[in-house]
Amino acid sequence: MDVNRHHLIVKLEQMAANSWPAPTQQAFEHWILRAGTGITMRANSVLTTGSLPIVQSWMDEITAFYAALSLPLRFHISAATDPDVDLDLEKHGLIIQSPSAVYQAACNQVLSNPIPANPLLRVQINNSLEDEWLEDFLRLEQHPYERKPAYTQIFSGIKLKICYLRIYQNEELVGLGSAVLEDGWAGLGNIITAANYRNKGIGTSIVQELAQWSRLNGANQLYLQVMQNNKAALNLYTRLGFTHVYDYHYRTRLNQ
Repeated sequence: MDVNRHHLIVKLEQMAANSWPAPTQQAFEHWILRAGTGITMRANSVLTTGSLPIVQSWMDEITAFYAALSLPLRFHISAATDPDVDLDLEKHGLIIQSPSAVYQAACNQVLSNPIPANPLLRVQINNSLEDEWLEDFLRLEQHPYERKPAYTQIFSGIKLKICYLRIYQNEELVGLGSAVLEDGWAGLGNIITAANYRNKGIGTSIVQELAQWSRLNGANQLYLQVMQNNKAALNLYTRLGFTHVYDYHYRTRLNQ
């Protein structure tokens, strides 16, 4: 792999981890063991940048770490991970889950073809987490309300500048999203359109509003993570100028 490309992927992996911090993080050589309440794979998996650990008992030690927390053994595998790691985990019986991808775009590219202003839309942006935004997020994602403490813990752990965005039409919430700034980049996430308003340009409005906020706050590049089977989201992002950078997935031991 080209050295510059490798450095970019490692950088994006670290920024993505910082934008969604696990409540518990513990170094294991050059890997990071991440854990919480089990909510979201990213916050409850091993960040495996680089090669296998040197210590021979790495699998036993990492298994014990997650077993003590009553969490499944799970590894985050990306293009920043040595391919031998993925092969080794496959030999240990861990299966692939949630094949995903990372895309990037310049803010100027995303904003180069702005959609016509819609006088019915109202944009609300906050730079700190509010209960109302979090509850709207849970409702639009159709997550159980019981997950609120876990998501509160994750969002509250973000130490970087962040934008919490909501879009209303006729005072009805039609979509939301967030952006986290770090080192000239903004990671876009939690982009959701209300079910009754899909395919009506709301997703485009969310992404462009987040891109505008990001540019105004010093970012010139954007990145986002998307599941590979989310065709609607992939079509939206590529239409706005995002290009594929690399893929990632999880390796999980389902029967422990």
